[in-house]
Amino acid sequence: MEITTLLRLPQVKHRVGFSRSQIYLLMNAGKFPRPVQLGPGSRAWVAAEIDEWCKQKIAARDRGEMKPHRSARRGSDRPGEAFPDAP
Repeated sequence: MEITTLLRLPQVKHRVGFSRSQIYLLMNAGKFPRPVQLGPGSRAWVAAEIDEWCKQKIAARDRGEMKPHRSARRGSDRPGEAFPDAP
């Protein structure tokens, strides 16, 4: 019998580095795994699904499909934002 590891929200937040609101925004947009209902008011995410989501993000980065964050791009809207230490 295979053991399935379940993660509660604090563990998911730690694993992916997102806030609760960002996780739920992505879930509602169909871009993040959905949790399983454990009981009334109790949810958990399947660890293997979270790991797979992370692997897909890494693969997309490696294929060059992910755009850098706006603040990391040259020519940002805000002067000094892209290179805050620049004179």
